[in-house]
Amino acid sequence: MTSAPGFTFATSCGFTEAGARQGQERVTVWSSDLTADGGRLQVVVNGASPVFAGRGLSVGMAKLVDGENRVEAVVVETAGKAGLWRIDLNPSESIAAGSLRVISGEAVLLGASSATFRLSGHEGERIVFTFLKK
Repeated sequence: MTSAPGFTFATSCGFTEAGARQGQERVTVWSSDLTADGGRLQVVVNGASPVFAGRGLSVGMAKLVDGENRVEAVVVETAGKAGLWRIDLNPSESIAAGSLRVISGEAVLLGASSATFRLSGHEGERIVFTFLKK
């Protein structure tokens, strides 16, 4: 991973539409927008290696599986300030419409391929949601 002010990039994010469809396998490039000052999340998609998303915009890439896909995020650093976390999954055409389901966390807004959660500003806070690959 590399960082720049306000942005964190996973180095494996070379995304192209051709890369999104490797045989029957699909990937999603997700973007994270964290508004909590001093906040940092550990994000895991389908049990893969974690990506750490700090305040501002971060991106990562994950393989999608047939059936249910699972996203887990845990607040690992905080300045004790509440905030919001928004995650967008791209390409949105890879996500079955209406399939986002919150398991844990306070969802503020659910879209077809995005979700926004309210964070209290406490370390260990956990967000989990699932969705279906189209």
